[in-house]
Amino acid sequence: MHSPRNPRSAGAVRTFTEILGRGHVLTSARATAPYATGDRFGTGEVLAVLRPGSLVDMWRALQV
Repeated sequence: MHSPRNPRSAGAVRTFTEILGRGHVLTSARATAPYATGDRFGTGEVLAVLRPGSLVDMWRALQV
């Protein structure tokens, strides 16, 4: 996992990992690449890709 430059962002990624588990939070450029490319419009950077395993996990992540 790469660490974000912004301490607030780093804290959010850490919290997401605590909530969802390491396997459900993608942070490397290689893992997030498919999610950072649009079908119609260009590409961009993403801090993390969250893949919650349940609705409760999704709700907890949205609270962050």
